[in-house]
Amino acid sequence: MHLYKYIPYSITGKIFPATSENLAEVYVSSGESKGHVCNVCQAIFQISSSLRKHISRQHNPNLTVQCPVCPKKLSHKAAIRKHLLSHAPRSTWPYQCPFCLKRFQAKGDLPKHFLTRIHRDDPR
Repeated sequence: MHLYKYIPYSITGKIFPATSENLAEVYVSSGESKGHVCNVCQAIFQISSSLRKHISRQHNPNLTVQCPVCPKKLSHKAAIRKHLLSHAPRSTWPYQCPFCLKRFQAKGDLPKHFLTRIHRDDPR
């Protein structure tokens, strides 16, 4: 039997029909270990670092700034400004590749973009 990694929440925070409890039943009935279980919401992770990231992103008491558009919470007002770009049309994002004109939310995304296959032979 294959072990499937399943996280019951999407980026928007919506709960999918298959819950972490259902996944836990699959692990138990197959004799597999439950893996790393979140003690707050019982989400199951195969890798301990994934559980740590989940806890810091989903159950962090410092996440107090609510996005006005979606359920996401952030820790600073400065972070909400960047997050709001994800709800804006791509054409309004502030950084642009000079070669293909693709737009990005953060300046730091450009160097990673330059390393992609489509820009392998571009002059820099």
